[in-house]
Amino acid sequence: MSTVRELGDGAVLLSLHVDALELSCAVEQVPMLCGGRTSDELDFKLSRLKSRARATVPSGPVATGWHWDEGLEAEPVLLLPTALRRAYRYALACSAWVIFVAPPRAVVPRFCVQLRADYLLRVGPLHAYRAARASVERFPLQLVEGKAPDVEPVWRISRLDLAADVAGVELTTSHLDRFTTRARVRGSRHDGDGWDWADAT
Repeated sequence: MSTVRELGDGAVLLSLHVDALELSCAVEQVPMLCGGRTSDELDFKLSRLKSRARATVPSGPVATGWHWDEGLEAEPVLLLPTALRRAYRYALACSAWVIFVAPPRAVVPRFCVQLRADYLLRVGPLHAYRAARASVERFPLQLVEGKAPDVEPVWRISRLDLAADVAGVELTTSHLDRFTTRARVRGSRHDGDGWDWADAT
């Protein structure tokens, strides 16, 4: 949400927005309905595509045959050569999101959708949430075999990061105690009274 608000002492709030949003989709599967196999149609299709992606020189993404069609023209959805996330086997990507896909009957949710920050900023979190759900339900979810009868997939928001853009504030080392972090050890890198943003990650 874009807004401009005076905060006092020359500081101006330029915008408040969702910077990161991740969704998970758990699908209950019944092994008997899959014939006891450790793979289903989705896993089989993505496995073949992943082999093709890794065989390219240099290894790179390959087209899945599926398209993201929210823009002016349909954009091909690509399968990345590696999943990039522990416990997930595949990663499907386009300009709006990355969908991580776990193997059948994994302990993690079958799908994890990571929405891209620029897409969230452009369309807003509610639209992005609905569009991401529709994308999963339109293609990968339809290929999951052995779904438990009458059990709907469970969607959850697994991560939500909020951001604020502020102008007119000069940060100094005296402000360090006002920042929170999940790190167990905090290191400060600064030059005199100023903040060295290049080293503050």
